[in-house]
Amino acid sequence: MFIYKTLNNTYKIGEFWLQIPTFEQRARCSTCEEPSESMEHILIHCNNLEQKKIWSLTRKIWPRKYGPWPEPSIGLILGCGALSLPQQPQNQDDENQNSTKKSKGISRLLRILLSESAYLIWTIRCKRAITGQTHTTGNITRRWINTIN
Repeated sequence: MFIYKTLNNTYKIGEFWLQIPTFEQRARCSTCEEPSESMEHILIHCNNLEQKKIWSLTRKIWPRKYGPWPEPSIGLILGCGALSLPQQPQNQDDENQNSTKKSKGISRLLRILLSESAYLIWTIRCKRAITGQTHTTGNITRRWINTIN
């Protein structure tokens, strides 16, 4: 909880702006008018085009053989640097021997997808909230592909 509260203050979102004359409107989400914007709202709950498109692209790239895409949550995003997925057994004989091994490659992919997508959502949101810049679906897709590559 401390990390979450610190993030909200560090990144100057939500109630932070209520104390600054002429900037009070920045406390609200510029897309859905959420009364007090939070990091969780920005990354997960807001219905803006950018966030929905980025998580959709991320979900599509996830290899299905490693299970379903984990729905992002604020805890998953903040803790993604420590994620480690169990290795998938190749056959019945390997199941017992490899059940505790970790798959470094797929865990790394998940960490990259979560962290880079969340950061892109954040940077696009800042452009929209501060400068009023809007993004097309094509622009969002290109930026996400460049980020992931």
